[in-house]
Amino acid sequence: MTYAPYLPQNTLTAIDEGLWTVDGPCVSYTFAGITIPCPTRMTIFTDGSGGMMIHSPTAFDAELADAIAQLGRVSGIIAPNSFHYLNLNTWADHFRGASIFAAPVMPAKAGLPHRTQTFGNGALCATTDVQIADGGAWTEGVFFHKPSGSVIFTDLVQNFELSRVTGALTKFMLWSGGATGNPPSASIEMRLAAIFAGKRKTLRNDFNAIKAWKPKRALITHGQQPQDPADVVLDQGFAWA
Repeated sequence: MTYAPYLPQNTLTAIDEGLWTVDGPCVSYTFAGITIPCPTRMTIFTDGSGGMMIHSPTAFDAELADAIAQLGRVSGIIAPNSFHYLNLNTWADHFRGASIFAAPVMPAKAGLPHRTQTFGNGALCATTDVQIADGGAWTEGVFFHKPSGSVIFTDLVQNFELSRVTGALTKFMLWSGGATGNPPSASIEMRLAAIFAGKRKTLRNDFNAIKAWKPKRALITHGQQPQDPADVVLDQGFAWA
C-alpha cells in the first residue's frame, strides 16, 4: 500500500516570512492489523534570536540539514506529541547545540537525549507560543508562530487524500477513521480515546485558547495542507469536542 508523495521531497518550501515546511518520505503504521501509509511533513520557524526551530522532524537527510543550517543556527528540535519522536535523535545528534523540546507525555521507549526539556503552555521562544491539548492517552502541543499568524498541528488535524492512496481496504480504513478531510480533523480513534478519558471539556477549553490566538493559517503534518482559513479549520475540525 502506498501514498503518492507530496513533491518536492526533503526540500524547504517557504510558507511565509520565517516559516518553512518540508515534505518527507511516507512512513507506515499499523491499525487494526492493517498497514496504513502515512505522509510526513515537518515545519521550520524562526525563534526571534537568529535561530531556527524544527517541529516534528522527518527522516534525516544531510542535504536538507545543510539547507536548514543556511537559514540560521538550529536552536531547537521539537517532539510535539507522544508519537512524533522517531526521527528526533538523528537530528539531535547532527545539531548538538540545539535544545530538545518534548510533549509532557512521552513513552519511555522514546529514548530522548538527556538535554530534553518538557514544554508547557506559554512561550516556547520569542516568536512562538504553545497550547497543550490534553487528550488523556495522547497529549499534543499546538504551536503558534506569531509573526506569520500560523498555527501548527501534528495529529489533531489530519487531511489524507484518498486519491493518493492505493488499495481499497486502506482507503476504507482512512475514510472510516475520519482522517480524510471534510473537514480536516483528528482521527476517530484519537477522538474516542479523549471522550472515553473524560477529556472532552478539557479539550474544548484548549481549543478555545487556540482560537484566541486568532491564527490566519493552519499547517498540518499529515496530508494536504488545509485550504480554508484557520478559523474555519478550527471551528469545523474540532466540532466533535
